[in-house]
Amino acid sequence: MDMKHIARTIGILVAVTVVTFAGVRPVSASETATGTGLVECQVPVEGEILPLTLSVTHPVAVSWSIDPNSDTPFAAPDFFVENNSKVRIRTTVKSLAAVTAPVLSDPSEILLLDAAPAAMDWTSLNAEDSMRYIALGVFAREASGWDAGAHQTPAYAVEIDDTLLGSLAAGGSGSVGLTACHGLAISQSFCAAHTLVFTFSID
Repeated sequence: MDMKHIARTIGILVAVTVVTFAGVRPVSASETATGTGLVECQVPVEGEILPLTLSVTHPVAVSWSIDPNSDTPFAAPDFFVENNSKVRIRTTVKSLAAVTAPVLSDPSEILLLDAAPAAMDWTSLNAEDSMRYIALGVFAREASGWDAGAHQTPAYAVEIDDTLLGSLAAGGSGSVGLTACHGLAISQSFCAAHTLVFTFSID
């Protein structure tokens, strides 16, 4: 795995930590140069350069909820991405997608389908489509530690393809928000799941 390019997955997945162990080659055996008057010898000077280990703290899972009875039906707490590395890093959303097979071991789980925000009139969806489609989006929360140029407008699941979320300085952290377009004609409680995949790389 290229240590400059580390992927992290959020959802019902396990985060993988990559560790690099540094080492220095031992001094090679010595030799003796002899001669008269002037003795010249060449000594190679060799260096070993190791890749930087990137360290990023992120939640193992995040959650959201929809309550069609509320004035603001979609609710999701922001979560933070923290750069523990010694250098500035780029945070990219590799993908955000609804799962295609049950993962929650919950009989109430329903496999939603991702749709574009403009694909339908969300407030007019019938019961069947309200429990079938969602447009889930992710964005960088303004003024929360991201460098200038962060993706502060939502990037939705169907359009995400290695979408740059933003950059974080060494030791910096940024807040990430979720948003969604969805139907309201929901006739029963159910669970659903997406998988969010981040990629972190040296900026």
